[in-house]
Amino acid sequence: MSFEHACLLYGEGRLEPARTLLGQMDDAGGADAAALTLLGTLHRTAGAHQLAIQTLERAVRLRPDMNHALVELAQAHLANGNEIPAIEVLREVNRRVPGHSSNAQLAGLLHVAASALMNDGHLEGARTLLEEAAGINAAVSGILCDLAVAYERLGQFAEAHNTIKVAAELYPDDHITLINLSSIESTMGNQDKAEAVARHIVEIIDPHSPGGWINLGVALRLQGRFDESRHAFEEALRHQPNSAVPYTNLAAIAGLHGDFDRSTALHQQACTLSAGSQAGMMTFLHACDALRSGDWELGWELYESRSRYPRNTIVWHGIEPLPRWPGGDPRGLRILLECEQGQGDSLHFFRYARQLADQGATIGLLAPPSLIRLFRISDPRLQVEEQGLRADPACWDYGLPLLSLPHRFGIRPDAIQALPPYLAPAAEDMDAWASRLAGLRGLKVGLVWAGDHRAHDPVASNTDRRRSIALAALAPLGGLSGVDYVNLQLGPPRQQLAEAPFPIHDWMDEVRDFADTAALIRHLDVVVTVDTSVAHLAGGLDVPVLMLSRFDNCWRWLHRREDTPWYPRMRLFHQQEWGQWETPIHALYTALGKLADAHARGGKHASR
Repeated sequence: MSFEHACLLYGEGRLEPARTLLGQMDDAGGADAAALTLLGTLHRTAGAHQLAIQTLERAVRLRPDMNHALVELAQAHLANGNEIPAIEVLREVNRRVPGHSSNAQLAGLLHVAASALMNDGHLEGARTLLEEAAGINAAVSGILCDLAVAYERLGQFAEAHNTIKVAAELYPDDHITLINLSSIESTMGNQDKAEAVARHIVEIIDPHSPGGWINLGVALRLQGRFDESRHAFEEALRHQPNSAVPYTNLAAIAGLHGDFDRSTALHQQACTLSAGSQAGMMTFLHACDALRSGDWELGWELYESRSRYPRNTIVWHGIEPLPRWPGGDPRGLRILLECEQGQGDSLHFFRYARQLADQGATIGLLAPPSLIRLFRISDPRLQVEEQGLRADPACWDYGLPLLSLPHRFGIRPDAIQALPPYLAPAAEDMDAWASRLAGLRGLKVGLVWAGDHRAHDPVASNTDRRRSIALAALAPLGGLSGVDYVNLQLGPPRQQLAEAPFPIHDWMDEVRDFADTAALIRHLDVVVTVDTSVAHLAGGLDVPVLMLSRFDNCWRWLHRREDTPWYPRMRLFHQQEWGQWETPIHALYTALGKLADAHARGGKHASR
């Protein structure tokens, strides 16, 4: 009775006699670590998984440095349905011997565990496991692809882009990898690359790929090629009739062209077919189209789901411990509001915080630092504090996100309820700017030509590219006489002033926050701007605004209206074609010229 004889039996494929012999050796106390390792392996192949684990653990105790025993122990755990201890054992092997032959199995197990976490919405845990798996063996199919998806869902867009490109280099013909490459290229704003990859999928890899057709449709839609985009989404539905994504994209196209009956029907179909986080996305997009159509009863109700839209990344930390105010009579209640999304959104809906105070509520407002002073000046009744603080439930009865107030108040296009002016600068700031602008005798026109690029967020950056223009595009305005232009632009686009096509006064180095900008704007006759926070600042001050609006305008401006119920002294100039600014700029030139003529004739208030 010897280990060598057992090995001979094992080599001949006589597994059960080998197991019996090794078992007898173990009973007699003659089994060393090697014998126990083989015995444990044979227990596993015989289906005695728990006995295999016990035997292999004894082998490891005898020889802790015996990596083969650890690998076999991991296989026994897996056979017993215990992935977690198997992963821990294989981690130890690969810690000892980087590049061990078991690394592909470990990476695969980590991948499976990460996939389960992703399906349950635990993205950070999934990312951690996928990063570990990629560090062990990035060549295992699907790891880099899923890691890129996890990065994208977590808002780590640069990491997602870099990772999916490496995955595509490793697997240039893998259908799923290319689907994700196309999607991430689109997210990064590279619509031409997204289109090229998607076309390769549907023309070369798999003409029946719903994902390929969807990605092609999205890339075309974001280039304004709507007929081609419709065809791509219809092809996607032909191959996968129960997919929600083509319906919501077709709805978006219909909504952009004012066909809201069709848009509504398509959105409803998309919502019916979706579930989980996808349902949140579909509901949010339906809300935006309902608001754009003027159906604010439905729109505000659906907009309450906005935090479920994965790309919104809305987190209301400050009011999290508080119950939500359901609406009704707020008299005597203590309600804490929290700003959300962009600064323009906060400026736009600040009016309703004041309305709550008018109705007898004690109001707190958590706001970004740049808005705090303006809000405190505009309504000293409000307790305005910096966002990031967490509410003490003992101090407040309710909490509410600021953009939920229109739903609570039942705001409709013909019943805005709180009209400008609802923002106000400080008197001392007004006085400080008065001397600066005293020498300007023409029509005083503030200028903003670009929004906040937000390079860290390519989704927002893509929207900003569509709404922003180059200062040079406003060159025709330089042909108007009797106009003094005043810069209101901040950020990198301000550098374009170095090559301004006409003289522009620039004092923005002296601006600390929105309260300073508000005081400057109050001295102007009109503000010319793209769709950015300054439009809401000027509108809230009740200063006339001429706003350039992109083709796929924000829902708040309704559909192709030249006026807006939000700001009675605002006029909108919309793109008539995707990406084409010449027509709205020409209309803007005409309107501004009329204001300049009226000002020159002494009718200064024609612009007011």
